[in-house]
Amino acid sequence: MKGLLKTVFLILFPEKCIGCGSVEKSPLCGQCISYIRSQKIKTLIIDDMKINYFFFYAEPRIKKIIWALKYKNNTSLRQELVLILMQHLKQILDTQSI
Repeated sequence: MKGLLKTVFLILFPEKCIGCGSVEKSPLCGQCISYIRSQKIKTLIIDDMKINYFFFYAEPRIKKIIWALKYKNNTSLRQELVLILMQHLKQILDTQSI
């Protein structure tokens, strides 16, 4: 009975991609995941301090994803974002000498 109720609920209220709003079976569609992965690491220098950042918050798709995770406690995003961030952190560490 529980499975049937969930199926009816998903038919009436399908899950949507948080980034672009397309109907999906996961919180992020393939296009949004590819978009996030294609982002380059950016560097900002303030008072001789080098700051590397990955997500540009002013980009609407990124902002929606961060808000869903941070303010709406959408924990289904964690795993995908952590994997992407780990790849970019490895890239930063590989290019810098320690």
